[in-house]
Amino acid sequence: MRARIRGLKLFVDDIPASISDGQGQGAVIPLFAINSIEVLRGPWAVPFGNAAGGVISAKTALPMYASPTPQFETSITAGPDQTLISTLQAGASGENIAGHIARQRLSSDGNRAHSQVHREQSYRGWI
Repeated sequence: MRARIRGLKLFVDDIPASISDGQGQGAVIPLFAINSIEVLRGPWAVPFGNAAGGVISAKTALPMYASPTPQFETSITAGPDQTLISTLQAGASGENIAGHIARQRLSSDGNRAHSQVHREQSYRGWI
């Protein structure tokens, strides 16, 4: 079961990641590809609409890969209960275009019965 977020507006690179009635899922934000996250509450959330109880705005790491030579980064993290997280990121830029591609795979047996999890996320961004 996925947890739903209500009353918060979610944005990834200034693109809405929640629907207009305020429902959204935190899993749509690719945390492995994020450069910064901004949280706005109260009067600072008003420009995003009157239904905004708050705003979570995430910016991806595209600027860090703005290099004419291709950049690659990979990481593997292991933990208890056969938890394994593998991440691959690549990016490059040319005269008029820059791109960033990221992929992450998470798997774990969990510490209780029926708490096994498998999740794959991908992200790509271009400017």
